[in-house]
Amino acid sequence: MKDLDFIQLGKILRRKRKEQGLRLEDLADDQISPSTISSIERGRSNVNEEKVKHLCGKLQIDMMQFPDLIQEEKQRLEKKTKQINCIETAIDLISPDKGLEKLRQLDADTTERFAATIEYLKARCYFHKQNYTKAQNHFWETIRIVDETPELVKTNLKAASLRDLARITFYDKGDLWQALKYTDEGIKAFVEKGDRPVIYYYLLVNKAMYLDKMKRNEEAIEILKELWKNLHQITSLKVIINMFELRASLLNDSQMYKEAMEYAMMGIMIARENKIPDRALELLTLLGEIHMNIQDLETAENCFLMAVELKNRIKKHQQYLLITTYTKIARLHIKQKRYKEAKKFLDEAITISKTKEAVDSLRNNEVLTAMGDYFLAIREHSEAAVWYKQSRKMAEEHGYCPLLKEILLKLLKCLEQTDQEEFQKCTFDLYRFEIEAEKHKEKLKNEIKMKNELV
Repeated sequence: MKDLDFIQLGKILRRKRKEQGLRLEDLADDQISPSTISSIERGRSNVNEEKVKHLCGKLQIDMMQFPDLIQEEKQRLEKKTKQINCIETAIDLISPDKGLEKLRQLDADTTERFAATIEYLKARCYFHKQNYTKAQNHFWETIRIVDETPELVKTNLKAASLRDLARITFYDKGDLWQALKYTDEGIKAFVEKGDRPVIYYYLLVNKAMYLDKMKRNEEAIEILKELWKNLHQITSLKVIINMFELRASLLNDSQMYKEAMEYAMMGIMIARENKIPDRALELLTLLGEIHMNIQDLETAENCFLMAVELKNRIKKHQQYLLITTYTKIARLHIKQKRYKEAKKFLDEAITISKTKEAVDSLRNNEVLTAMGDYFLAIREHSEAAVWYKQSRKMAEEHGYCPLLKEILLKLLKCLEQTDQEEFQKCTFDLYRFEIEAEKHKEKLKNEIKMKNELV
């Protein structure tokens, strides 16, 4: 028999044993041990063929029926695969609760045979429900099963789980470094020509996004170049729109505003034509920021207000996206000395940031800093310092090093006017931060150099 026959036969024998309510020990005798039975069921090809025949006899299976049994098993597998695919569709298009309900209805054989996929789907359900503790547990269980079952490596469930573990780490804990680490592990675990090919592109675009937020723009740009080479192979609109948004953001950071506008508008067009309001909202906010940078404040405000108009088109769990929009339009109004309007939008952003859906700590940090800027602009230094301190605390907790220096400098402006003793202490903190940042920069430089040398 060929290896494939052993694998199929092992699955059949295991199912037949389970159907008869027998344990491995119940079938063991002088001719065959429990470990040998287990090896046969796992499809090991190095087992003596006589042992296989002996086990078949004990289970009352005629070896002559083997081809028919394999065909029957394939049909059963196809049917169960379709059932699992329908459940995944329900999770994505109906609701995670509906998905969980259908998963609970699966029979024991399906649950055992598709254990890794079912754990992954449960994790996805809890991820969508923002129950990140349960989601993490199921993602790690998925990875454990895949690591212990070589034939599951090509499913790319491990890579998919690591992608979402990274997202949880970023959104729930604000840990960009750990998110980047999980993403790199996901890229390493991905099997080319395996299942779920789009996961690779999700991992790459997410890695570029994390690098962008860490102000490691050159590395992010290199990843985007690789993605753009494969644009024709990417089937996910979410990935494609993220690519346009990220490219526009990086060009904006590089002060290449004309090109940034072009990519932002192309992203908006894709989002508009495919009716994806949440992505349109973010791209319109980015386009407004670009226009602010070229001092076209009227167009910037129009972009922000158009993004706000999409408020009722996005889902409840996506409302946190408006934090950035409200913060940006408030900054525009501060720039125009329209302080009353600025405060109104900042209050809206703060309110959203306190909801359970506001899982993006980077956005939450952004509005805290902006509120400090508002009070600094109207010369209420003590109140500004309160907000900057909150922002500083969050930045330190989540390791937002690129933001921390900016926050400390703004805090110093306030303390210089209100508290000389604390001003001196904060000055020392800034000095200490600069020293640590320089060490970290050198370490990162060496890591990148070593990685390039290995490549």
